[in-house]
Amino acid sequence: MEYRFNKYDFKRYLLENMPGARIDELIFWKNNIPVPLDLVYRIFEERNALVRLYLDHLSAILFYWKSQTNEDVAIGIASQPCKKKDDEVGGISNILARYFEDQEIRGTINNIREVLGQSSYKPELEGILKALRHDGKKYKRIYFPLSVKKKLVEYSPELVKVVGVSNNDMFGNVVADHLKIYRSGFSDGFYSIFNKLLDFQILFQTEGSLEEVKNTEMSMDLPDLGCDIPKNASILFNEEDSTVAWEPIYDQNRIKSQLCLKHDFISHYKNDPEALNAIAQLAQAYSEIEMKTFKKKDKRFMEDIRSDISRQLRIYVEELMG
Repeated sequence: MEYRFNKYDFKRYLLENMPGARIDELIFWKNNIPVPLDLVYRIFEERNALVRLYLDHLSAILFYWKSQTNEDVAIGIASQPCKKKDDEVGGISNILARYFEDQEIRGTINNIREVLGQSSYKPELEGILKALRHDGKKYKRIYFPLSVKKKLVEYSPELVKVVGVSNNDMFGNVVADHLKIYRSGFSDGFYSIFNKLLDFQILFQTEGSLEEVKNTEMSMDLPDLGCDIPKNASILFNEEDSTVAWEPIYDQNRIKSQLCLKHDFISHYKNDPEALNAIAQLAQAYSEIEMKTFKKKDKRFMEDIRSDISRQLRIYVEELMG
């Protein structure tokens, strides 16, 4: 099965390669754990930061293992990471610093970063210490993709006998900390999604970056719809997070519609002027009616309809993209 490196194909990859995965409208289910599809996409879009956190933890494992084999530390790698006092961190920092330029470790990290498509990654002592202070599940439960595990075996066959040996669920808490989302059951969903993200990243071996969408206006000729749309009007856009596809606004004492670029329907058609033209016409017509509705009950009804349409448009894009 061929995939493209985008959030929709990542979703498809999850559905085709993760047992118990299914989609119900805008909810991604892992067995009986519901995760909003937006969070699945956010994990994909923040993949660089998350994979670099993963590399921090792998680097921590390698440097700490070196310290352990040289009997510099009393607590083994199997009990790491764990919450540490400041004086403990200082001691570990001094120990790890001795091996920070170890060429064999550096070579292993470089090999793994290439496998994960993060060729610009460089281990920093601060990031490694932060990884070792993570208060959660231990390294024996970290997930190693096969190609990563091979690199670790080349470095030390004994190491992989004590780390990455069970459950594969360690990174769920790390993802939750990164997203700052702590909801019962989500950690189990997060680790499954992140582990597959690593596999998906390895398929492409590319260091993807988020496309930056800036606030902009595009001038287009809009035909007269019988409502207040001036000829040669600009279509207004914004990049704020929004659950609706468009919003009515007042601009220079005129009613206009503002298309929301972060809504998936608008984002999908943003490079298609003809489609945007049609969308803008419909949004403008609806905005005219909504802004000229003054009864509170009727106005709320119009807002609810706009929200329902926007949600259905998102579902439409999900179905369109597979």
